[in-house]
Amino acid sequence: MSALTYIDLFAGCGGLSVGFDQAGLRPKLLLEKDAWGCASLRANFPDADIWQRDIRTVSAPEIEHLQGVDIIAGGPPCQGFSVAGAGQFGVYDPRNDLVLLFLEWVRLLQPAVAVIENVPTLVNKRDEAGKRFTDLINEFLERLDYHVDALVLDAADFGAPQHRRRVFFIARRKGVPAPTIRRTHSDSKSNLPLYGDELKPFTQTWEALSDLPQIGSGQGSDDAQEWELPPQNDYQAEMRIGSTKVHNHVAMKHTARLIERFKQIGPGESLKDVDKEHGQLRNRVGGVSSKPFKYNNYRLDPEKLSLAIPASFQSLFLHPFLHRNLTAREAARLFGFPDRFVFKGKRTTMSWEKYLSQYNQIGNAVSPLVTRALGMAIRQSLSSASTKKLKRIKIQETRLRASLDQISVNSNYSFDPSLNEILDSSARALLTTSQESTVMKNGTALHELALFLFFLNLDECPLCRKTAAPFSNHNGQIVFAISKDDVHSLIAREKDHGMDFHLRVTLGTDHLDVERIHNTLTALGWVEDVQLRNPRTGRQVRGARALKVLKISPTARDHLLRGLSGAVKHTGNGK
Repeated sequence: MSALTYIDLFAGCGGLSVGFDQAGLRPKLLLEKDAWGCASLRANFPDADIWQRDIRTVSAPEIEHLQGVDIIAGGPPCQGFSVAGAGQFGVYDPRNDLVLLFLEWVRLLQPAVAVIENVPTLVNKRDEAGKRFTDLINEFLERLDYHVDALVLDAADFGAPQHRRRVFFIARRKGVPAPTIRRTHSDSKSNLPLYGDELKPFTQTWEALSDLPQIGSGQGSDDAQEWELPPQNDYQAEMRIGSTKVHNHVAMKHTARLIERFKQIGPGESLKDVDKEHGQLRNRVGGVSSKPFKYNNYRLDPEKLSLAIPASFQSLFLHPFLHRNLTAREAARLFGFPDRFVFKGKRTTMSWEKYLSQYNQIGNAVSPLVTRALGMAIRQSLSSASTKKLKRIKIQETRLRASLDQISVNSNYSFDPSLNEILDSSARALLTTSQESTVMKNGTALHELALFLFFLNLDECPLCRKTAAPFSNHNGQIVFAISKDDVHSLIAREKDHGMDFHLRVTLGTDHLDVERIHNTLTALGWVEDVQLRNPRTGRQVRGARALKVLKISPTARDHLLRGLSGAVKHTGNGK
């Protein structure tokens, strides 16, 4: 069997790819928008094709050029889903929509297996319409003839010295058996054999860290250093495979007062256990905090598993014995990153700095020990699948019409295609030759751009009720992509008819199509992205504002308006 290939979307610094690489899988593409994350990827995967791109800027033709990949995997940013995210307060997080973009890659490339990794709370999170994301994911993939399994895996069960639970949605095509993921460790304290079928005991914190240089506050180097000791156990020996020295082992520099506070904190204790004399100062006031955060300055217990390490952990955890915070390398050891893996970018960043620090990259990552076990299980499943070529789903649509909200716009809703010629010629009049070439390469049709701009500047829009939002007269701006329900449902319930509704009814586009068209218009300087007030709810939502006016003849304008009115009649909207 030839080497299986995979695409890693939202690759971060490469936690998923490290594990897949160790499982014998070959990267076809690693996609990550952060510059420092990409620097880490390039340093550790020199032969991989790495795109430093926002997934929202990748066009359908670019995706389709990657046909033939076996696996698509990735962890869409999870802040919107986590218990620490805005969602716990009932605030919708637009980062959650990145899951939808991931699924469009699956629809276009139809890999044998697709894997979505995220925080376990994703299972019960809901979209703006109140539907659970787990149901949306399952329904979307099942429509593409995938079978979906959802598993919650804990990194500790695969040898990592921390409890770190993640949910994995594993979608597989017909003919591919469910992967059997075998955990290797348990919480047993017995003296189990090193090799064999029996589970090994959990790896404890000090087992992972004891051979690293024992440096104090402000000491160490980002460059190569010698280890403190020979490997003290099998975990340390495994982490050293492929490396001659250790990198990214620099301790933060602390004040004398902070070091004195650290000295008061024992294993398993934190700032809440410190006498007020050494307590955390209030900002500006200078008084002692009476309710410090439970895990602030938490000293890891050397004989237990580490707590789950979040993205912003640089000042959170203390070394089991030394009076300082963890180094990037120590945190990487607690995740299961091998010592040969080198992290790029600054170690820490201030709140206003743009890119992801080494600490952020590590804290955002999935444990490579988990993804190695997952990759090996997927390999086994694909190798044992039927020798017959996996049946490909025949999808008749050539445009991005399937989405999580089950949008299904019948072609009868489209207005007369001959009207596209008016729009094409009008858009072409605004474009230079090079601009037109760029637009076409992005997979955007000229009439799509023109109709978007035409709607923006309408003073009597036939798709809008005059007594309901957006009140028929757009005045050069309109809410953009807030109506994600089925089109029929929107019509029946008279919900907000933003720009995505307008284009879906007339051209048969879906939410992701409208996103692409809007991005193209923004890049051309014809439209700007703005925040607008939703007239119905009063909330601030994403919107579009026209920077150019589409000039067409009065006759052509009337012809277009009649065509739009005809499209509305097909919907049964009765406006």
